[in-house]
Amino acid sequence: MQLTNFFSRLIGDISTKPFYGPAYAFIRSLLALATLSFLVFNSSEIIFYYGLNNEMTVICTGKNPLSLFCVFGVENLLWARIFSIAVLLAVISGYFPRFTGVLHWWVAFSISSSLYNVDGGDMINAIFTFFLIPFTLFDKRINHWRKAGFSLNIYQQITLFLFALAVKMQVAVIYLHAGVAKMGVQEWTNGTAVYFWFNDLDFGSAGLVDVITSRRAGLPFTVSLVTWGTMLLEVLLFSALFSSNRNFKNILFFTAVFFHLGIWAVHGLFSFALIMIACLVMYLKFYEWNALDFQTIKDKILSPRQDKKLVLDN
Repeated sequence: MQLTNFFSRLIGDISTKPFYGPAYAFIRSLLALATLSFLVFNSSEIIFYYGLNNEMTVICTGKNPLSLFCVFGVENLLWARIFSIAVLLAVISGYFPRFTGVLHWWVAFSISSSLYNVDGGDMINAIFTFFLIPFTLFDKRINHWRKAGFSLNIYQQITLFLFALAVKMQVAVIYLHAGVAKMGVQEWTNGTAVYFWFNDLDFGSAGLVDVITSRRAGLPFTVSLVTWGTMLLEVLLFSALFSSNRNFKNILFFTAVFFHLGIWAVHGLFSFALIMIACLVMYLKFYEWNALDFQTIKDKILSPRQDKKLVLDN
């Protein structure tokens, strides 16, 4: 009887969850923008060239023949790039999510599996977009930026709940692994790792950011605080999976967003920052933000401008 009541309450809770809304639209568009920035702002030499002879090449072994770059072929990589950009622009615009969902995953999967110059963010993107496919297939709207005026049956709701839970668990494990793995590295445990990362020849800071960080990196207290604070934040982010405290999650969310924006500023990892922010929205804000109305958000954004206009007119 108790087990039956538990499942009844669980299904009742699932049936009230908002699976479509601003968070869903923001996540899809942010993931697409991250990949788009990689394809648009990098030259073909950076994206496709690899090896001692610096030849244009892609990986097409194993499962990778499914990659769109392998389907188009090495001789047509420009067209594959153009096709990918078109798909990503369509995703950002929000139109036809039922069709762009699978194509979005195909682009993300192809980049993570067939190109050499990728990072962990691209692999996370490929996994994330795969888990979003059921959301896009059940989405009956023409545009994901519009209000969801349709209903889902209980089987669809359970499916989306499980896929959302899978993504959240994946994000939690990513942060747990990042935090725990650092504990086995001497530079992280003794509080000096950030100094070496700030001054790394390949990934270190540059320009004005370098001027700022180089001064801060010379202060032992600052270096240790940022180094140990990073590990603490990552472990706390994992713990959020088991927390129902909204204030705790809010603090973690905005701290983690600032953290990833800082990584972008220091190390130049723009697409990685966008991907991780999308992960954070799914992990900590998905149902809360989906419950918001698009028109309400629009009114809040425009209301300060309208008030300012009224003051100027008067």
